[in-house]
Amino acid sequence: MKQSNAVACRDIVVAGVGGQGVLVATDVMANAFMSSDLDVKKSEVHGMAQRGGSVISHVRAGPEVFSPLILAGSADAVMALEKMEALRYAHMVRRDGLIVYNTQKIPPVSVSLQQDSYPADIRDRLQQYSSRLVPIDALDVAQELGNPRVANTVLLGAISLYTEIDDLLWMDSLLERVPKSTHKVNQQAFERGRQLAADTAGLD
Repeated sequence: MKQSNAVACRDIVVAGVGGQGVLVATDVMANAFMSSDLDVKKSEVHGMAQRGGSVISHVRAGPEVFSPLILAGSADAVMALEKMEALRYAHMVRRDGLIVYNTQKIPPVSVSLQQDSYPADIRDRLQQYSSRLVPIDALDVAQELGNPRVANTVLLGAISLYTEIDDLLWMDSLLERVPKSTHKVNQQAFERGRQLAADTAGLD
């Protein structure tokens, strides 16, 4: 399977809500870049890491990286594990950047308390920031595989297609980070995510 012809993503914002595995995804991504002999910096996770709160982290890779923080409007990609979190941090991506996002809907506390409403036009609003959208129903895939917790791995598989990192290095990084008992399902989730991204992008 070939990669996208677009510029490889190196500066990536990872967003989601507490309990979705943002930290695990960030660690896997950073280690995959390091395995490719790139200098890597990652931020601490920002936001409310308890279940249901918004969480964001930054990963930067290159020949030499001095700061872990990505400036608004300069990220190569936003990878969001929940679709409203994709919208919340879409301003971080550059105009020709990529937004890979899980179509799962997790209403924040403000919506649950009826203090706010969940946007119905998220995809249209995301297109105001970038035309390169890759929506993935990661939770559905994870549930089909029998483990809803690997939805973050599905997203990692999807975004891996847009990096310069060999998929085998991605897989090694993933399996080093997750429990051995989940290796098989995580491998399946990664491969499914990568194929779904390829299908969405019209790649073969």
